[in-house]
Amino acid sequence: MSQAYSTPLAGRDGVPADMLSGAARSAPATPSTGAAEHTLDAGELDMVNDIVAASIETWGLPTRVERLALPSLLYSEADLEHMCFLLLDEPEVGGIAVAAWESAARHDVPQSARGLLLHGLYVAPAWQHRGIGTGLLELVGHWASARGYDGLLVRAWRESEPFFHARGFRTIEADAMSRLHPLRLWRELP
Repeated sequence: MSQAYSTPLAGRDGVPADMLSGAARSAPATPSTGAAEHTLDAGELDMVNDIVAASIETWGLPTRVERLALPSLLYSEADLEHMCFLLLDEPEVGGIAVAAWESAARHDVPQSARGLLLHGLYVAPAWQHRGIGTGLLELVGHWASARGYDGLLVRAWRESEPFFHARGFRTIEADAMSRLHPLRLWRELP
């Protein structure tokens, strides 16, 4: 069964002080240490998928492409059996951001390292550009490092490549069979 972590957000500009790293307000956020581990329920799965759908709307995809791609990016109850999720929510607002991950296949990572595959990193449009995505990414990295993973693997659209490069990922050769996500990016963990 999957592990899920859910934590509420509250505070200045919607990002609590304990989520900000560094002295500047614009510094990357790191999720609160108050996240509680539990199994996602059906209502939370709906919240996760609402965040995914809203995020995809900001990608600027043609309407038909968005309509065809969306069902393959939404999570199902079957995903709850294999993946871990981090859901950030605000009681007054609802879902703000979500990350989903599982162990990567050895043939997908460099030198057959032990990698964690980040399936999704989504931030609701009203909460974007506040460092929350970076904070989720860092939390997933800490989670993976604490469990002995060597790095993080991301399969991504070209539009997200600058985001991941700015956070220390490097592009590695993509799987020729991958049509949905043409890029593979890798970042070694400390």
